[in-house]
Amino acid sequence: MITQSIFKANDIRGVFGGPHAGYIAVGEGGKIYYSSNTTTWTEGTTTTSQVQNLNAIVVPGSVAIAVGNQGTIVSSTDAASWTVRRSSGTDLFGVAYSASGLWVAVGADCTIVTSSDGATWTAASVPGTCGTGTTLKGVAVMSTTATSTGYSYMAVGTGGTILTSIDGTTWTAASSPVTADLNAVAASTRFVAVGNAGTTLQTDANGAWQVIPNNTATNAVTGSDNLYGLLRAAAAYITVGSKTFYSYN
Repeated sequence: MITQSIFKANDIRGVFGGPHAGYIAVGEGGKIYYSSNTTTWTEGTTTTSQVQNLNAIVVPGSVAIAVGNQGTIVSSTDAASWTVRRSSGTDLFGVAYSASGLWVAVGADCTIVTSSDGATWTAASVPGTCGTGTTLKGVAVMSTTATSTGYSYMAVGTGGTILTSIDGTTWTAASSPVTADLNAVAASTRFVAVGNAGTTLQTDANGAWQVIPNNTATNAVTGSDNLYGLLRAAAAYITVGSKTFYSYN
């Protein structure tokens, strides 16, 4: 068994509370740890050697998927034993799952790959304006009655890039009101995205993106805050960044 002190020596890049063993953390050198109580952690193993950094993880149900550098994707059904599903390509930084049964991972050079089983991954169609030099940092999916598929997907990245899709496989560029790097996106009844220089955005009732002004009674974020992580929990959006932590209803 491993205690929390392990994290002082390992760069942990993603964590998720899931059904397998409670919590799973992934990070530098392909390290994976799982815990039932957040105090005592056990290191997971992969079926083949895997030392690429893992940057994000999602655990929507019986399968956990983690993504990382050089296109690495690993999966597990118990958090202890992991199988390498993909080991080549551009670095991947975000992953999401739709209740329709689709996994979506995003990364460098506007890469988007999808899978219906977590094992076989296929490149999605992205707009020609999004390519080499554009890094997608995060992806999220939302159930909605506004699309023919019942779902809406959003991916965000450098230079204020926002891509949208109704099926996760064919993507188009969305109008973005900012040029700052966007580092994360989350969804509930609307999409919210955060990024560098205190950038915070949300979609309106028509799906258009709006800037949430900083330093106001409803948004305490300042322009000096770079925001890197975002999740929806406890009826709020929670974001973290450079020495900052904010919640937004």
